[in-house]
Amino acid sequence: IYKTANFKKQKIDFIAAELLKPFNIKTEFKTDPGKAFKSVTIEQGESVFDVISRLAKDRGLNLMSNFEGNLVFFRKPPQERTILLKPETGLTPLNIKRSIVNRFSNYVLRSFTTEAGAKKFSARAASSDLEVQNMFYKPKLITLQGSRDLDELEYRANIEAMVRAGRSVTATGSLPTFYDENKEL
Repeated sequence: IYKTANFKKQKIDFIAAELLKPFNIKTEFKTDPGKAFKSVTIEQGESVFDVISRLAKDRGLNLMSNFEGNLVFFRKPPQERTILLKPETGLTPLNIKRSIVNRFSNYVLRSFTTEAGAKKFSARAASSDLEVQNMFYKPKLITLQGSRDLDELEYRANIEAMVRAGRSVTATGSLPTFYDENKEL
């Protein structure tokens, strides 16, 4: 648990290093840490891990530790691998289902800053899921701490809509034993 602190105009690499100093844990960045935060406030009682994971998520970074005990920040690369499935026996048809349970008609993102103890909203962007919007109105409001520009909010709103739409598709069926081009399962 870290004492109350406030960082202004600092990048995540500096903030994480400062927070981890008392634990003798070093940071390693396998990717660009991104833009500096305008302001980061650490509330009393908030754990160091909670702060770092919140900031990493905000910048689209993943966390892991290496064998030396350092905290490593990275981005997952897009994985593209073409596999030609060659079933040994008959392939059963797939049952594809789409669900709107965890989807919303609109994804509204807004950012705020705290000035003199009061929240001040600075930007707002939205993205729509037309498949859900045609059935009913069910908005999802996401509020982000810190000032953001409109392009960043629009990008994140679109990503939120696409990820939820992608997770809503399930395919079930049975595949016989199959191999890729290297004769591996």
